[in-house]
Amino acid sequence: MVYPSAERSGRLSEAFESLVLAWPNVCISQRDGYTTYTVNNKPFAVLDGMRLALTDLTADSRAAFENEWFVDPFRSETGVMETWSTVYISPNELESLLPFVRRSYETARGVGQ
Repeated sequence: MVYPSAERSGRLSEAFESLVLAWPNVCISQRDGYTTYTVNNKPFAVLDGMRLALTDLTADSRAAFENEWFVDPFRSETGVMETWSTVYISPNELESLLPFVRRSYETARGVGQ
């Protein structure tokens, strides 16, 4: 089955995966119709169209992220995830977001908490 968010993400998901799939224990799954990136079965990022949600930032990392980017909570058909920091982004902006993606990954992985 092809999920709608996967179809919309296209180039963004390809670019994102080229960066994060080399990290230890990263897996891709579909959860509630969204492309979800996990480490040790814990999500650290979600892609939906041109939205990237970082799901496991610490409060300090989330504040730093919000100082650099226009960030919203993640809104889905089933509700709002207030602690997921969500940005609209293009593939060519991913490199500048990588430090925050890495922080979310490491927090989910249990490093740097």
